[in-house]
Amino acid sequence: MTHVLVRLDTPVLERLVVAVAERAGYTAEALPVQPRNAVDGDVLVLDLAAAGGDDWAAAVRPRGTRIVLIGGDPQSDDARRLGAAAVVPLPFDLADLEQGLGIG
Repeated sequence: MTHVLVRLDTPVLERLVVAVAERAGYTAEALPVQPRNAVDGDVLVLDLAAAGGDDWAAAVRPRGTRIVLIGGDPQSDDARRLGAAAVVPLPFDLADLEQGLGIG
């Protein structure tokens, strides 16, 4: 089963992403600021403005976790540096989010 990790700068958006992922049949969890070794996932939904965002990206990259950025430009240096599989622009609707997660 696909496990979605979520690290955003707004708790309400984190809850929304978790709910959308769970509604699609995935497991999902909002992440704390600091990475911990025990967390593993298939997709990391990330806002680089969120505290700890770069640290989480670095922590999951060696595991092959797919990174989906919320906000930003798909052609940006950050998106390329992280190897982002998708960038969901802000503001987004549920279809944009589902597409970025690979469920829409």
